[in-house]
Amino acid sequence: MLAAEGPDSSLDTEGECTVSPRVLISESDWRLLQFAYGDLRQHGYEVIVEASPLDALEMIAKWQPQVIIASSRCLEEWQQHSADWLTTLGSSATVLVTADAEDSDCTWQEWADRGCEVLFKPLVHASELRVATDQALGARRAPPPTRPTEPDHA
Repeated sequence: MLAAEGPDSSLDTEGECTVSPRVLISESDWRLLQFAYGDLRQHGYEVIVEASPLDALEMIAKWQPQVIIASSRCLEEWQQHSADWLTTLGSSATVLVTADAEDSDCTWQEWADRGCEVLFKPLVHASELRVATDQALGARRAPPPTRPTEPDHA
């Protein structure tokens, strides 16, 4: 498991303390894990990666992330393990499912019917996953504050 490093809160532009959104990723595609972890961390998310589907299910119950990014194979394993796995995720968590292009239409349609957003691999850029995560949270993340510049005294 890769755990997020550093504090889980920061100051927003008004100086108030805000908690970073928590994202758990359970995916066997190491390339996707690598760029998703780095990109989401760079953009202010607290991220935990757990490749083992069953360990991820335990982490979800303990850590209570707002967004769960999981492969369709991971969700299938959760379904085989527990009939009420969706309840375990909690109503506050949004699930983004990564699916391979060769997954059948009925597989991804089944996840979409359950309220999960389906993202097809290969993803071209990490920003695709970040945009989907931002949308899942329902928040438009403000760009980081910029350093004020000196006025021109000409």
